[in-house]
Amino acid sequence: MALAACLAFLTFAVVGRILLQLHLTGDHGIRPARQLLRPTARSASAIICIVSALLVIVISAAHNAGWYQPTLQPFTSLSALGVAICLIGIAITVIAQWQMGRSWRIGVAQRERTELVTHGLYSFSRNPIYTGVFIFGVGLLALLPDCYLAIVLIIGFYGVDLHVRHVEEPHMANMHSSEFAEYCARVGRYWPRSSGSESRESND
Repeated sequence: MALAACLAFLTFAVVGRILLQLHLTGDHGIRPARQLLRPTARSASAIICIVSALLVIVISAAHNAGWYQPTLQPFTSLSALGVAICLIGIAITVIAQWQMGRSWRIGVAQRERTELVTHGLYSFSRNPIYTGVFIFGVGLLALLPDCYLAIVLIIGFYGVDLHVRHVEEPHMANMHSSEFAEYCARVGRYWPRSSGSESRESND
């Protein structure tokens, strides 16, 4: 079941989005990877995310083939909850990608200017695509309750956060200046802003 969830995510949130972007704009949306060879936060975050994603698929595939048993044996109610959470995560990711429209990208091109999207899910979270990914990861762990999978997911989430804080947000701040600063002040990085969270986030 975990492998099926991974394939569903790849189909709808990765391959499907790339094909849609290509159809809408004539551009696949994947930005050049040559800068990943440099020792920067961009390369570190990309490597962490890619390796983590591959390990998640390997663990899921190994379990599906019967070669690997998780720390806890999945049971019906937990698996049902996992499926529901995975579907919610995929739905949030796909909707957020759609609302991003032509501004959607995988990676960042420093000289490329894109629109600052603040409507829809982006009025509650600055990065709802990643919020959906995080939720999907929780659902995946419910489908396959394994300590090694949990460690890989945590490392992957760290890679995403590293990319957001040190690559995407500085890029957006450089492009949109005070508009992005105002947006950050009223909308949380991943989750809806709560009372008092503004000052905590600014100190992160």
